[in-house]
Amino acid sequence: MGEKRVWIGVDAGKGFHWAVVLDAEGEVLLSRRVENDEADLSALVEEALSHGLEPTWATDQPGGSAALLLAVLWERGQRVLYVPGIAVDRARDMHKSMREQKITGRGASGKVAVMGYLRGMERSGRRLYRIPRAAPCR
Repeated sequence: MGEKRVWIGVDAGKGFHWAVVLDAEGEVLLSRRVENDEADLSALVEEALSHGLEPTWATDQPGGSAALLLAVLWERGQRVLYVPGIAVDRARDMHKSMREQKITGRGASGKVAVMGYLRGMERSGRRLYRIPRAAPCR
């Protein structure tokens, strides 16, 4: 099962995040709440990697409440993209039917729409913004 490409969207929050994993066909492989602690974030990475060897991560926060998430992902050499809130809103509007599917979890329908948007941008060769790894604090 681990040979396919997957996209993981994370709706970052202060106390917890919501993650959605999609395959290349747009099927939701995982949708769950993730506590904002290293153990649960590490478990999420392992779960996502069990679904595919070539994951692309995306989050709506380039720091702040997503700082620990980003640190865990960078530590494992994962590719992380920043998706601004306006892109989330526009992707959700383009995929209005996603709202009607009642995917479990706060922000999940928006993340599914965003991951579809990202897949389309990658396929068309449009530029995506990677979150740069921050320099260590001294």
